[in-house]
Amino acid sequence: MGSFSIRRRTAANLTLELKLETGTWFHCVMAMFMVYGLGWKATLILPPTQKSVVGCQYPTSDAEQWQKIVENLGALVAELERTFVPEIEAAAGPSPAWYKPES
Repeated sequence: MGSFSIRRRTAANLTLELKLETGTWFHCVMAMFMVYGLGWKATLILPPTQKSVVGCQYPTSDAEQWQKIVENLGALVAELERTFVPEIEAAAGPSPAWYKPES
């Protein structure tokens, strides 16, 4: 329970982050995809499943349900990296190599 993040850098020195917030009192999850560049940040709230309401925590129960959530988020992030991230890179341009928002 808590907050978990996975980050990576693009060739244009942008930082991509998938962040999961899990409930401490209830078994729930909320997912966010962020793109950071020098002086800006884009944030998308991702639905963990097709049945979830975007922006709300989604209840979790067992390992099988978590596996489905992970598979769904993996597909969403892959699509965002294929479509959304290149559009942002084209609009905003690259960030300098020294820029690291996580530090």
